[in-house]
Amino acid sequence: MLIFLLQSELDVPFRVKVGQIDKLTLKIPWKNLYGEAVVATLEGLYLLIVPGASIKYDAEKEDKYLQDNKQKELARIEEALQKAAEKGTRRKRKKYKKHFKRPFKGRDHSKDKPKEEKKDTFLEKLATQVIKNVQVKITGIHVKYEDDVTDPQCPISLGMTLGELSLLTTNENWKPSILNDATKVIYKLLCLDSLSAYWNVHSKMYYHGSHEQILDQLKRGIPYGDNQPQDYEYIFRPVSASARVFINPNAEVELKTPKLDCNVEVQRIAIELTKPQYLSMIDLLESIDYMVRNAPYRKFRPNVPLHKNARQWWKYAGDSILEVHIRRCTRMWSWSNIKQHRQLLKSYRNAYRNKLTQNKLSEEMQRQIQDLEKKLDVFNIVLSRQQAQAETIRSGQKLLKKKGIEAEKKSGGWFSGFWGRRESRKKEEEESSVPETIDELMTPEEKAKLFTAIGYSDCSYHLSLPKQYIAHIVTLKLVSTSLTIKEDQNVAETLKVQIIDLSTKISQRPGAQAIKVEAKLENWYVTGLRQENIIPSLVASIGDSKSSLLKIEFNTNPEDSTADQSLSIESQPVEIKYDARTINAMVEFFQTSKGMDLERLTSATLMKLEEIKERTATGLVHIIEMRKVLDLKIHLKPSYLVVPQTGFYHENSNMLILDFGTFQLNSINQGNSEASSFSSLEEIMDKAYDKFDVEIKNVQLLFGRAGEDWKKARFQHSSTLHMLQPMDIHIQLAKSMVERDTRMAKFKVSGGLPLMHIRVSDQKIKAIFDLIDSIPLPQMSSVSIPSTKAATIPTVPVDAKGLLPTHHFLAEVVSDSEEEYFDFEESCEQSDGTLRKGEEIGSKESAKEELTDLQLKFEIKEVLLELTKQEKTEETVLVFDVMHLGTEATVRTFNLAAVSYLKTISLDYYEIGGKKAPLHLISSSDKPGLDLLKVEYIKADKNGPHFHTVFDNTEQKIQVAFSSLNILLHTEALMSAVSFLATVSPSGNGSSRETPTKEEKQRDDLTLKKVTRPSKDKDVFAFKVFAKLDAVCLNLCDDKKNIAEIKIQGLDSSLLLQSNQTDFFARLKDIVVTDVDTRTLHKKAVSIVGDEVFSFSLILYPYATEGEAYTDMSKVDGTISLKVGCIQVVYLHKFLVSLLAFLNNFQTAKEALSAATVQAAEKAATSVKDLAQRSFRLAMDIHLKAPVIVIPQSSVSFNAIVVDLGLIKVQNQFSLVSPEGNLLPPVIDKMDVQLTKLKLSRTTMETDLSHQDIQILHPINLSLSVHRNLAASWFHKLPMLEITGYLDTMNVVVSQEDLNVFLKVLTENLGEAEQTSAKQIQQEEGKIKGMEKSTLMQNKGLSEEILSEKRKETLSEDVINVLLNFEIKEVIITLMKQVQKERYPLHVLNVLQLGTKTKIRNHELTAAAYLKKITMRCTEITDSNGDPLYIVNSSSKTDELLLKMEYIKADADGPDFVTTYNSTKQNLDVIFSSLDIVLHTEALISIVSFLTFSVPSGASPSTDKALDHKPQTEEKEKGSVLRPASGGTAHDNICELKLTANLNAFNISVCDQTCRIADIRIQGMDASVAVKTKKIEVFSRLEDIIITNVDPETIHRKAVSIVGDEVFRFQMSLYPDATAGEAYADMSKVDGKMSLKVGCIQIVYLHQFFMSLLNFLNNFQTAREALNAVTVQAAEMAASSMKDFAKKSFRLLMDINLKAPVIVVPESSTSCNALVADLGLIRVQNEFKLVSSDESSLPPVIDNMDVQLTHLKLSRCILSADSQPDSEILCPLSLTLVVQRNLAATWYHKTPAIGIKGDLKPMQIALSQGDLAVVMKILLQNLGGASSQPDTLQQSIEDNQMVRKEKVPNESDISEGQENISTSQSSAECYTMLTFDFNFESLSVTLYNSDMNQKSLLSLHNEKLCLGEFRLHLMASSGKILSDGSMDVNVKLKACTLDDLREGIQNVTAR
Repeated sequence: MLIFLLQSELDVPFRVKVGQIDKLTLKIPWKNLYGEAVVATLEGLYLLIVPGASIKYDAEKEDKYLQDNKQKELARIEEALQKAAEKGTRRKRKKYKKHFKRPFKGRDHSKDKPKEEKKDTFLEKLATQVIKNVQVKITGIHVKYEDDVTDPQCPISLGMTLGELSLLTTNENWKPSILNDATKVIYKLLCLDSLSAYWNVHSKMYYHGSHEQILDQLKRGIPYGDNQPQDYEYIFRPVSASARVFINPNAEVELKTPKLDCNVEVQRIAIELTKPQYLSMIDLLESIDYMVRNAPYRKFRPNVPLHKNARQWWKYAGDSILEVHIRRCTRMWSWSNIKQHRQLLKSYRNAYRNKLTQNKLSEEMQRQIQDLEKKLDVFNIVLSRQQAQAETIRSGQKLLKKKGIEAEKKSGGWFSGFWGRRESRKKEEEESSVPETIDELMTPEEKAKLFTAIGYSDCSYHLSLPKQYIAHIVTLKLVSTSLTIKEDQNVAETLKVQIIDLSTKISQRPGAQAIKVEAKLENWYVTGLRQENIIPSLVASIGDSKSSLLKIEFNTNPEDSTADQSLSIESQPVEIKYDARTINAMVEFFQTSKGMDLERLTSATLMKLEEIKERTATGLVHIIEMRKVLDLKIHLKPSYLVVPQTGFYHENSNMLILDFGTFQLNSINQGNSEASSFSSLEEIMDKAYDKFDVEIKNVQLLFGRAGEDWKKARFQHSSTLHMLQPMDIHIQLAKSMVERDTRMAKFKVSGGLPLMHIRVSDQKIKAIFDLIDSIPLPQMSSVSIPSTKAATIPTVPVDAKGLLPTHHFLAEVVSDSEEEYFDFEESCEQSDGTLRKGEEIGSKESAKEELTDLQLKFEIKEVLLELTKQEKTEETVLVFDVMHLGTEATVRTFNLAAVSYLKTISLDYYEIGGKKAPLHLISSSDKPGLDLLKVEYIKADKNGPHFHTVFDNTEQKIQVAFSSLNILLHTEALMSAVSFLATVSPSGNGSSRETPTKEEKQRDDLTLKKVTRPSKDKDVFAFKVFAKLDAVCLNLCDDKKNIAEIKIQGLDSSLLLQSNQTDFFARLKDIVVTDVDTRTLHKKAVSIVGDEVFSFSLILYPYATEGEAYTDMSKVDGTISLKVGCIQVVYLHKFLVSLLAFLNNFQTAKEALSAATVQAAEKAATSVKDLAQRSFRLAMDIHLKAPVIVIPQSSVSFNAIVVDLGLIKVQNQFSLVSPEGNLLPPVIDKMDVQLTKLKLSRTTMETDLSHQDIQILHPINLSLSVHRNLAASWFHKLPMLEITGYLDTMNVVVSQEDLNVFLKVLTENLGEAEQTSAKQIQQEEGKIKGMEKSTLMQNKGLSEEILSEKRKETLSEDVINVLLNFEIKEVIITLMKQVQKERYPLHVLNVLQLGTKTKIRNHELTAAAYLKKITMRCTEITDSNGDPLYIVNSSSKTDELLLKMEYIKADADGPDFVTTYNSTKQNLDVIFSSLDIVLHTEALISIVSFLTFSVPSGASPSTDKALDHKPQTEEKEKGSVLRPASGGTAHDNICELKLTANLNAFNISVCDQTCRIADIRIQGMDASVAVKTKKIEVFSRLEDIIITNVDPETIHRKAVSIVGDEVFRFQMSLYPDATAGEAYADMSKVDGKMSLKVGCIQIVYLHQFFMSLLNFLNNFQTAREALNAVTVQAAEMAASSMKDFAKKSFRLLMDINLKAPVIVVPESSTSCNALVADLGLIRVQNEFKLVSSDESSLPPVIDNMDVQLTHLKLSRCILSADSQPDSEILCPLSLTLVVQRNLAATWYHKTPAIGIKGDLKPMQIALSQGDLAVVMKILLQNLGGASSQPDTLQQSIEDNQMVRKEKVPNESDISEGQENISTSQSSAECYTMLTFDFNFESLSVTLYNSDMNQKSLLSLHNEKLCLGEFRLHLMASSGKILSDGSMDVNVKLKACTLDDLREGIQNVTAR
């Protein structure tokens, strides 16, 4: 039976291998049928079942099996059709009866009732007699299934066994006996012994054995009593049970005992499941599923092993697909096949018509029907049968009566004739009663005998029994039931559930038509996995031992109540403990290693479930129709859940206790008052509800630490252990009695929660997080569930199986009316069909009615969250309070409407230990009837009647209204609140969020691409959102003062979604930022000029540009419109600083925000890129009134600068480009951006006076055109983005007053902010920068990864992504002079063609900036032609640009990085052509005076100080940033930055009113810097510099000129970290190399020329002073930086060659006689060496430097065209210096910091009279030539002295400071700073007479004319300077001589 069921219902492929019944006896005492017992015995039923796949395919058997199945299915359908027909007939009769109901009412009742009663009694009596006499005994049943197909490695066997089942008749002592006729009471005993089920894994297979072996094994597998077979794994252990049945047929007369009393008792049920069993169950299910799928292909399957038979198996695969899928379909749709099929159907229809009309069919006809049924499938057979029936009825032929189905089957057994005949009769004459049927069957004698035997008499009738009398009692008792789950057979239990004493009692009272069901459960225990030798209890009863744990009582027509039904449930509390290991083990138990795939089985099962569900639903509907009053009482005592620390319960561990509270549900009795007493319809409608009252009391959450008595605390209302204070919830449920009434809701739910009070301390929160962390969670195995199955081969239904389940089939059979085929006896009435159709239409219309399914109202009066700090006691820190949080909802047939509201909200801060009143950080208005927040949600059904009218075609609509909220941002309160929350929140490491993997990204990309197509309903809105914000007010303050007030008002936004468009709209009315400082005049820091801040609307049209619309340029994907009103910002630095200071307090928040911003920016960038890739057409219409920024002079001044950023207008249009070879033409988006009326002006902001603004920058108009290539992903001819900008002229007019106000704004407005705060901000900013850098570095790493991936994706071809061209045609800056009220121009500066061109490609960025021409003219002064004088003028060559800068940034991962870009990441080239500058005294003085007048008098000195501090910090920062970067990369040859600069020529002309003074020309200056990771190279050189004296009289034109190729050449290489670590001791390694070569500069010194230059400079006294001051500062800084430089052990290898300058001093500007001083050659070289030292781990390094000065000489010459020999005055001289520098001087003092040794070779001076004459002339004429202006010189000297004097005190201060420092140092330790040692070999002076006879102009020294010689011998000087400033000097002179060397004169002594 089971197998049949499985096969027919679920189509599961099983076969019976062996089946046998040992003995079946049926003992019937024919002689005394009514007196003696009928005994049925079954001994030994053995079945072995195997999978169908394991049996060889037998085509004949298979065919027979399929045909049998087909016949069963047909029989099932026939039966269903017949039942439906009967139902229809009955319905029809009812319909007719309805009309005649009243007249026949009496007759019906009188006639029908007794008959029915009689019938019941007769059958009852007969059944009693049969039970009384029947005895059954069944022994030894074993059904087994063996399977080694599913998993040959793990064969399984499963089965069911039964030891014995017997039904015996006994005496009153329950001893078996035979009853005699006199016995009135029947005792029956039902015994069940050893019923079990097993599931063996790794089982031995017996089905391969012989028949006898199999049977023997099956017999041995049956357990009897305690004798249990060994190798069986039971899932249902052998169970024994007994039932005692007591039947008293005459009890109804006596009314003393019940008629039936049945008592069933089961001792012990044990269910066990192990992991291997569970896994094999899943495998088996999957295997069965595969077998089902394989069934159609079995006939092709080769019966050979897979190994070495690949060919046959491949053939099997091919044949299966071809035959079952491809060829079958081809055959099916061939014309011949269709014709043949039609023929078959015709033949079958005719044959079946004959069968319906003829009584007896010929054998041939029967065979024909059978053959046809073999060929056709079920669907076609049923269809043909229906058609045949219809045709027969239409032709008017009489149909034969249907025979009983059982008769047709001819397999009814012994009683088939009797029962079959009886049933068919019954169907014929339903109205006739049973006795009449018996009259037809039996003679009166037989009948009398039967009646006597069963104790029935004709006249017996049903007594009306008393209501209290209980007729039937059934009791079931389960003494013990257990469910055990184990990992394996011999392992401890993972989970054990024990149910003790479960008893059920059912009693019936026929007199009251009442049934009572009572169920009781005494105890329930759940235990877990043994750990630490303890078996943990998971669930245990803790209630009163006297009462049951669970008690359920159900009554119909209860005695003690007026209700129709009553249900009461009572439970005692249980304790639930969380045991982590058990739970984890259970999760692991049910995890399988692979995903399940049970496609076919699941679908079959689901269909069955659907059927069952439908039947249940109809049953429920019937119950609801038969309206009953239910009295419901549920009372559950409070159970609780304990979650212990570490997940294992110890008495002394921390615990979290959740108490579920008392649950009470009672039905509210409304009393049976008469309808007439109701006053109104509302009351009647209110009474028409069944009402229930639900109360949940004392729900609480406690946290108990070790040693705290939480059990006691549970019963206290409030304790220190409580986190959630006990709360009560009250809900009323009401269910309507009226089914369909538009005015009444089916269900009403209303309820409330008075107070939800949570109070938690910081310690508790931490402890709870610790507790949660300490619980081990289950390990989820990574099961690969096949989420996307491979497209499976479509499975073919087995032919025999019905294509459709019955109810579907019935629905599909085409018919004019239901009755046509079934009520064969009645004539077809067409009117009936039409009537039914009318009903259907009516029902459809009624379905359109709007019925209310549910009305919900729920409100929480107050939610109170208290956060406390645990000191000695708990002190409140924050209190968050929400009042009246509620929701109201209505669910109707076609819509859902819900409103949620929130009345008020507040957040209070209490100072810890403080006595102050709490601060209200958040508060809302308390206006009655005003909600703070209100959210309305409406969801409507498209098919509803009011969808288009009431709901405005909208499926979902949300409206959010937010009234006003006040927020107080109080620094201290916020800081402490934030720190409190920070300490509380768990420190989870954020690293868990990993970056998305590639696949995920790809998946995201895919999902982006899949977009739903627009639906047909274009006018339907899928979604509407409206949000409205009234006002938010923010107050910023700290303990001392209020800082600012920010008010935001009137924010509206809406979003409308339609299938063909999406609308988004937003606007903001007003925003005001107020400065609450009382002293300031400018209160409104930010305010709005105009109606609204902004209004934004965006409309998107999905798929608008797809298909043909692509080329229509009027079609767009979206339009955007933005209008921004004018925002006025008053910039007061003081106010901004106070705001910044406020924000700086929240450092961590800022850091988080900056990190988030970086991430957001990255995301935005990628999304923009994605957007750019799609050809997304967005039409723009943007009008921005850019903000007006007012910068006042100070907070108390009305003077201000106004920056008006004008109007910005953006519009765009689309155009096509003709493509080449592409199907789709690319689209270009042309965008015009216009910025107009940008201006800058100065104004006075007094309210009562109206001043005209003075314009500084005249309004400018800027136009940008942006071309966006929308097909950039595939069309690369045009750049992705091309931006072209043009600005015609930019006119700036500045007067002295304007500049004055500008500078005052800078000093006063910026200087107002206190210095302290500024410093603080600087420090903070430093910190923040550091933080940002680190986050940037991290994010950079991340983004670089992403980018590199993107790069890999992009094509290697070079595509221009962005092209930018921008040019300003002209910039004019005019400096105005104001005389009285008139303004006229002083100087005009013109800059022509200033522009930039930028290209961004995939792997490079190139940018070029250029400047064509620059001129500055002075209108007051004219040149020689009478035109205004040009002070600055660039070269007159037309094409050449004045300045050109080129910047290239290359990507290191790019393809051409090494070749094209020479491995250089960034390259910058600067080329500067020539510039002419005229330094005209008057012009320059006027500029200087303009500026000096503009500078405000009382400039605050504080700014300078700030400046002083700044560079150092910056330097430090640079150092700290550069260092780590340098060590990072591995590629040494990659150049990070290359900078080259080229300066062509500079011409400077110096002149005053009267004459030109000098011309200076500088030519050919080159410089370059290259930065690599391990090397920095610096190079610079200067080709030529010439200073020309333009005095017409002088013959010495060139004052300064170059002798040789170039002025200088400088090269330096730095090696970062070259001497770090081990390389320190390697002296060949250096930190830098320097090489300097200086060419020879010739200077002609004319005192007059130099004095005229000095005079020129003296005009600019102030500028000089400033320059002096700067120079002093620079010198100081240089000194300090040199000091720092010296402190570092910085090794710089030097190679310096200087040709020192040649200075020519002529006698006068017109004379050729001159002195020449040649300063010779200077050469410097150095090397390093180590000193062995014990003081430090690092040995100190000494730098030895050699300085050589050679060829220094002085001579006299005549500067003429022809070359003359020079007359030497000083013979060539050489000096050598050795300088020793201690690089570790800071800590190593044994060697001095600097040691100098000098050696001067003999020094000889020769002087003749001529030489001396020239020297004297030079002094008189050259130096005296400038005495025409002695005053100016004197003045300048005095000025200089004054400057010095001013500076002196400063310097003395410094020196004092230094002395102090040095003394403080000396007290610690005094060491040598400097040692020096100089040696002069000799110094001699020789005098000569002049030669009178010499022809040449230049007299050479003749030995004969020598006069004498003065000589000093061996002069030496040495000394040292100590660190405390003291010094020690020695000077020595060996000898001094004077010799007379005149020729021919004899002296006493020559010396």
